Amino acid sequence: MDEARQWALESLRTDAQFLFTPPQIALACIYHFEKGLVREFLMIKFPVGSTLSQGKPEEGGSRLGAAETLIRVVEDCDELVSTRLNTIQARSKEDSISLVTEIDKKLYRCRKALDSTTSNGEISDTAKRKADSSEERETKKPRPD
Repeated sequence: MDEARQWALESLRTDAQFLFTPPQIALACIYHFEKGLVREFLMIKFPVGSTLSQGKPEEGGSRLGAAETLIRVVEDCDELVSTRLNTIQARSKEDSISLVTEIDKKLYRCRKALDSTTSNGEISDTAKRKADSSEERETKKPRPD
């Protein structure tokens, strides 16, 4: 469980949380280290013959059971997390720094655009807040005696 917990923390560095639900990610983290345990759990939880309400028919016309469908989802999640983490770990420190710097520059430009005036010439709310907060800071400064 400790290894699975650590794997779950590492999975936060990937985009898995945008593609899978938290229970699916949790099961994938356990599945990464204990495949049999997750398979047994899903087979008990979803007995043979049970299907998911949103399940799609397979090519052969038969529906996969709920457990088989969920095992596939968990396997997909595990594969995604493993692949993404391998990619992240393969980067050098310099590559990571340059990647983060580029993202930071883009965020700065986006923020600067929001702070500028709006298209109809009015000052944006963000610019107003910034001006108000700078005025407050000036008034709160202690006066030299």
